[in-house]
Amino acid sequence: MSTAELAIPEPTGVDWTNAVEIDWYDENDRVIVRPRNEKRFTIQKDAAIKVLRLASEAARFTMQFDLLLETLAAWVKERGADVSRAIVTLQDNSLVFAVMRSDPVYNEQFQDALSELDFRIAQDACLDLIRLQTLLLPPVDAEAVGSFLDPRMILTYQHHGK
Repeated sequence: MSTAELAIPEPTGVDWTNAVEIDWYDENDRVIVRPRNEKRFTIQKDAAIKVLRLASEAARFTMQFDLLLETLAAWVKERGADVSRAIVTLQDNSLVFAVMRSDPVYNEQFQDALSELDFRIAQDACLDLIRLQTLLLPPVDAEAVGSFLDPRMILTYQHHGK
């Protein structure tokens, strides 16, 4: 079996004159970084690749987090007065969407709707970096709610017009 070079078409409209070519397989490659208004420095190529990947993932996560917040807000708005409080916080290195109903009586349809939201978010390819748990809380006082919240992140959905 013969090996042939794979010809990858170059994107049109890209100016390659200032592009830096890096040999992926050369473990000794170093990259010179020239930040604006700072001294230049060199780092090992693999470290530069890792940093660039992390930066790309961070940007993707930010976009996905914004989409998640919009999705959760729409869900809360759709349920109106049924929701007395909805909070996004952290718990065990995961995001938690804690919802408190206005009515203390268990409502199977509400629980099902929250479970469906949880499943929909977990299966959404546009939210693949998001790890979210949902939690339904009965109406409790602020002190009890506080026991579920991580002070590093507490985002509360507000009802307007109450």
